[in-house]
Amino acid sequence: MNSIIEALDFLHRQVRQSSYIRNKCDFISHGVQISYIVDETRIASKLKMDNVEMRIAGLLHDIGRCVSDDDLHHPITGADFLEEQRLNRIAKIIRTHNFIKEVVAETGYKNIDPESLNVTTWQEAFITYASMICGKDGQKVSFDEKLEMQRKKRDDFFMKISTIGEPRIREIYNDVELLKSGNKDIIKKYEVL
Repeated sequence: MNSIIEALDFLHRQVRQSSYIRNKCDFISHGVQISYIVDETRIASKLKMDNVEMRIAGLLHDIGRCVSDDDLHHPITGADFLEEQRLNRIAKIIRTHNFIKEVVAETGYKNIDPESLNVTTWQEAFITYASMICGKDGQKVSFDEKLEMQRKKRDDFFMKISTIGEPRIREIYNDVELLKSGNKDIIKKYEVL
């Protein structure tokens, strides 16, 4: 996959074929919105990374929701699916987003070591960041507003996971904010793929 148009076409096909996605237009729109936020973040950071790759990762970050009804583990199911499509770099970028480390620590999913789901690259950090500021209808919201929105629509398990994971996700959010503000000291905290 070499272009954003190809990625959007791929996403459309997966969404059309999926029996797991209820509101197909909203799902595609969310991917587009994350793609834009990721691109804005990449530009503001001034880090050298592949624009097209990051836009594709933003579009496909929730692809696991198309291929499985296991919403809890969608970053992993999505990454596994993308690896099957030979999109290994995109798979790495999306595998660690949001609270997946905490979910795996609680569920023991596939015997995956939760520590292997730490965010180690700026690309991964940008996907998590974008996910945590994209509100309803693509409006940017604060980290706290998004966390509250997520907690209102989820169950007790998510409440537990988000409480455990909030400091880790907030740190990623703050790191990206520092990078965007021009803080050069933070650059070394994560790699660039």
